[in-house]
Amino acid sequence: GAGVVLVVVIAMYVAKYLGQRNEEKAAAALLAVENTVPQGAETSDRGDQFLEVASQYASTSAGQRALFLGAASLFAENRYEQAQVHYETFVRKFPDHPLAGTAALGIAACLDAQDKPDAALTAYRRVTEQFPADPFVPRSKLAMATIYEDQDRPRDALNIYDELAKP
Repeated sequence: GAGVVLVVVIAMYVAKYLGQRNEEKAAAALLAVENTVPQGAETSDRGDQFLEVASQYASTSAGQRALFLGAASLFAENRYEQAQVHYETFVRKFPDHPLAGTAALGIAACLDAQDKPDAALTAYRRVTEQFPADPFVPRSKLAMATIYEDQDRPRDALNIYDELAKP
Protein backbone atom coordinates (compact mmCIF):
# COMPACT_ATOMS: atom_id res chain seq x y z
CA GLY A 1 0.00 0.00 0.00
CA ALA A 2 2.08 2.90 1.34
CA GLY A 3 5.31 1.61 -0.21
CA VAL A 4 3.75 1.53 -3.67
CA VAL A 5 2.45 5.08 -3.24
CA LEU A 6 5.90 6.24 -2.15
CA VAL A 7 7.54 4.61 -5.19
CA VAL A 8 4.98 6.23 -7.52
CA VAL A 9 5.52 9.66 -5.94
CA ILE A 10 9.30 9.34 -6.20
CA ALA A 11 9.03 8.18 -9.82
CA MET A 12 6.80 11.16 -10.67
CA TYR A 13 9.23 13.56 -8.99
CA VAL A 14 12.23 12.08 -10.84
CA ALA A 15 10.37 12.22 -14.18
CA LYS A 16 9.43 15.86 -13.59
CA TYR A 17 12.98 16.73 -12.59
CA LEU A 18 14.46 15.01 -15.64
CA GLY A 19 11.91 16.71 -17.89
CA GLN A 20 12.86 20.11 -16.48
CA ARG A 21 16.57 19.35 -16.95
CA ASN A 22 15.94 18.31 -20.56
CA GLU A 23 13.97 21.53 -21.16
CA GLU A 24 16.86 23.54 -19.68
CA LYS A 25 19.41 21.74 -21.86
CA ALA A 26 17.23 22.35 -24.93
CA ALA A 27 16.89 26.04 -24.13
CA ALA A 28 20.66 26.33 -23.67
CA ALA A 29 21.29 24.57 -26.99
CA LEU A 30 18.81 26.85 -28.76
CA LEU A 31 20.41 29.92 -27.21
CA ALA A 32 23.85 28.71 -28.26
CA VAL A 33 22.72 28.52 -31.90
CA GLU A 34 21.02 31.91 -31.69
CA ASN A 35 24.22 33.44 -30.32
CA THR A 36 26.64 31.84 -32.78
CA VAL A 37 25.83 34.21 -35.63
CA PRO A 38 24.38 37.69 -35.25
CA GLN A 39 20.78 37.99 -36.45
CA GLY A 40 20.70 38.90 -40.13
CA ALA A 41 24.31 37.85 -40.78
CA GLU A 42 25.06 35.60 -43.72
CA THR A 43 25.44 31.95 -42.84
CA SER A 44 24.83 28.76 -44.72
CA ASP A 45 24.31 26.35 -41.84
CA ARG A 46 22.28 28.24 -39.24
CA GLY A 47 19.11 26.47 -40.37
CA ASP A 48 20.82 23.11 -40.05
CA GLN A 49 22.05 24.02 -36.56
CA PHE A 50 18.51 24.90 -35.44
CA LEU A 51 17.19 21.68 -36.94
CA GLU A 52 19.81 19.68 -35.06
CA VAL A 53 18.53 21.18 -31.79
CA ALA A 54 14.95 20.47 -32.92
CA SER A 55 15.82 16.84 -33.57
CA GLN A 56 17.78 16.35 -30.36
CA TYR A 57 15.14 18.01 -28.15
CA ALA A 58 11.95 17.31 -30.11
CA SER A 59 9.83 16.80 -27.00
CA THR A 60 10.60 20.24 -25.55
CA SER A 61 9.20 23.69 -26.21
CA ALA A 62 12.70 24.83 -27.16
CA GLY A 63 12.80 22.00 -29.70
CA GLN A 64 9.55 23.26 -31.18
CA ARG A 65 10.95 26.79 -31.47
CA ALA A 66 14.15 25.39 -32.99
CA LEU A 67 12.13 23.60 -35.68
CA PHE A 68 10.34 26.86 -36.57
CA LEU A 69 13.58 28.87 -36.50
CA GLY A 70 15.31 26.22 -38.59
CA ALA A 71 12.65 26.50 -41.27
CA ALA A 72 12.82 30.31 -41.15
CA SER A 73 16.62 30.22 -41.43
CA LEU A 74 16.48 27.86 -44.40
CA PHE A 75 14.06 30.28 -46.07
CA ALA A 76 16.45 33.17 -45.39
CA GLU A 77 19.22 31.04 -46.94
CA ASN A 78 17.07 30.63 -50.10
CA ARG A 79 16.68 26.92 -49.41
CA TYR A 80 12.96 27.07 -50.08
CA GLU A 81 12.17 23.40 -50.66
CA GLN A 82 13.86 22.38 -47.41
CA ALA A 83 12.22 25.26 -45.53
CA GLN A 84 8.83 24.20 -46.85
CA VAL A 85 9.32 20.64 -45.58
CA HIS A 86 10.16 21.85 -42.09
CA TYR A 87 7.34 24.41 -41.98
CA GLU A 88 4.96 21.61 -43.00
CA THR A 89 6.35 19.39 -40.26
CA PHE A 90 5.86 22.19 -37.72
CA VAL A 91 2.22 22.78 -38.71
CA ARG A 92 1.48 19.05 -38.76
CA LYS A 93 3.10 18.33 -35.38
CA PHE A 94 2.05 21.51 -33.57
CA PRO A 95 -1.21 22.77 -35.14
CA ASP A 96 -2.21 24.64 -31.96
CA HIS A 97 1.17 26.30 -31.39
CA PRO A 98 1.06 30.12 -31.44
CA LEU A 99 3.48 30.05 -34.41
CA ALA A 100 1.46 27.55 -36.46
CA GLY A 101 -0.20 30.29 -38.53
CA THR A 102 3.13 31.91 -39.22
CA ALA A 103 4.55 28.52 -40.24
CA ALA A 104 1.58 28.03 -42.59
CA LEU A 105 2.39 31.42 -44.11
CA GLY A 106 5.98 30.18 -44.45
CA ILE A 107 4.75 27.20 -46.49
CA ALA A 108 2.93 29.56 -48.85
CA ALA A 109 5.93 31.89 -49.11
CA CYS A 110 8.17 28.92 -49.94
CA LEU A 111 5.84 27.86 -52.74
CA ASP A 112 5.71 31.46 -53.97
CA ALA A 113 9.52 31.68 -53.93
CA GLN A 114 9.72 28.43 -55.91
CA ASP A 115 7.52 30.06 -58.57
CA LYS A 116 4.54 27.78 -57.95
CA PRO A 117 1.77 30.41 -57.98
CA ASP A 118 -1.24 28.06 -57.99
CA ALA A 119 0.09 26.03 -55.07
CA ALA A 120 1.06 29.27 -53.30
CA LEU A 121 -2.48 30.66 -53.76
CA THR A 122 -3.92 27.51 -52.22
CA ALA A 123 -1.50 27.73 -49.31
CA TYR A 124 -2.15 31.45 -48.73
CA ARG A 125 -5.90 30.74 -48.79
CA ARG A 126 -5.37 27.95 -46.26
CA VAL A 127 -3.69 30.45 -43.91
CA THR A 128 -6.75 32.71 -44.04
CA GLU A 129 -9.15 29.80 -43.48
CA GLN A 130 -7.28 27.78 -40.84
CA PHE A 131 -5.82 30.69 -38.90
CA PRO A 132 -8.33 33.55 -39.32
CA ALA A 133 -7.18 35.34 -36.15
CA ASP A 134 -3.49 35.18 -37.04
CA PRO A 135 -1.91 38.63 -37.41
CA PHE A 136 -0.35 37.54 -40.72
CA VAL A 137 -3.70 36.96 -42.47
CA PRO A 138 -3.65 40.42 -44.13
CA ARG A 139 -0.14 39.70 -45.41
CA SER A 140 -1.37 36.40 -46.80
CA LYS A 141 -4.26 38.12 -48.55
CA LEU A 142 -1.93 40.75 -49.97
CA ALA A 143 0.30 38.02 -51.38
CA MET A 144 -2.76 36.39 -52.95
CA ALA A 145 -3.69 39.70 -54.59
CA THR A 146 -0.16 40.06 -55.95
CA ILE A 147 -0.32 36.59 -57.49
CA TYR A 148 -3.71 37.42 -59.02
CA GLU A 149 -2.18 40.53 -60.58
CA ASP A 150 0.70 38.46 -61.96
CA GLN A 151 -1.85 36.05 -63.44
CA ASP A 152 -3.72 38.94 -65.09
CA ARG A 153 -6.73 38.49 -62.82
CA PRO A 154 -7.32 42.13 -61.80
CA ARG A 155 -10.89 41.58 -60.57
CA ASP A 156 -9.77 38.92 -58.08
CA ALA A 157 -6.93 41.16 -56.92
CA LEU A 158 -9.28 44.14 -56.57
CA ASN A 159 -11.70 42.09 -54.46
CA ILE A 160 -8.93 41.31 -52.02
CA TYR A 161 -7.70 44.90 -51.95
CA ASP A 162 -11.27 46.07 -51.26
CA GLU A 163 -11.57 43.52 -48.45
CA LEU A 164 -8.30 44.67 -46.92
CA ALA A 165 -9.35 48.33 -47.14
CA LYS A 166 -12.53 47.77 -45.13
CA PRO A 167 -12.31 48.78 -41.47
